[in-house]
Amino acid sequence: MTLTGLFLSLAGQALLGFLLWFSAIIIGTSINTDSPTTIEMLNTAIYALPISAAIAALVVICGYLVGGARAIYFANALPLLAALIYALWLAVAQA
Repeated sequence: MTLTGLFLSLAGQALLGFLLWFSAIIIGTSINTDSPTTIEMLNTAIYALPISAAIAALVVICGYLVGGARAIYFANALPLLAALIYALWLAVAQA
């Protein structure tokens, strides 16, 4: 794991965290529902999706500090997994 790879990974996570936050807000305002569960999930997603990007960045930093292998870069996919779970939940909730 190189320092350049670390910086690119952190920049990507910062951008991904912002995009996930922004998309959660847009999706949350576009869904018209009276279900309290759906509203709570949308409110939680506004915070949980960007936090997943921050956690992935911390995992990559810790992997760099302990001299981890290149496989630690797969931690960058954790926010994408959270976004996929959120999208699947929305598809099921709106069906």
